Amino acid sequence: MVLPFVVASLEAGAQEPPQPEDRSEAIYQRAAGRMEELNDAWFRDGEFPRINQSLRFLVEADPRDEERASDLIWMLGNVEERTEAFAYAIRFKNANPDYADAAYYEAQLWFNAKAYTRVVPLLEPALRMTPPPHVNALRFLAHSYNRLGYYEDAVRVWDMVVHRNPNDGAAKKNRADILKKWRG
Repeated sequence: MVLPFVVASLEAGAQEPPQPEDRSEAIYQRAAGRMEELNDAWFRDGEFPRINQSLRFLVEADPRDEERASDLIWMLGNVEERTEAFAYAIRFKNANPDYADAAYYEAQLWFNAKAYTRVVPLLEPALRMTPPPHVNALRFLAHSYNRLGYYEDAVRVWDMVVHRNPNDGAAKKNRADILKKWRG
């Protein structure tokens, strides 16, 4: 049996069929969306190893994806896989050298470990970047300076926080407390 050959044409104004790279991206986005749905269900069920494996795949596919990298770093910390959390935080930082918040996740891990001397060189350079880092990075930096006894630097960073968020009562209080320590 011979099937009739049908020539299909696009209607005027119709979109061209997706090109191979567009098709690959569409397939990836659909698969990633499904994986995120599974991750949500697994989170409710406490299936953290499955989530971590899924997030590892997604981060491998796109090391610059902040949301997935931060989710993985957070999840690894929750299951006390700190070495691996640090590795992914450093990888995210290195994959995003022009992004002011790239070092945020590594700095947060060091801050939580009370290794304040490690926080400062990670976050201080970001202050000169445009756009500037998220205000939470500034908070880690200001608290680190305070805990290290660098009160002038702590006040300088709290000034930046207050400048960006004039109604931030906690930042104003932290700044005032450090000024008392610094100036007596």
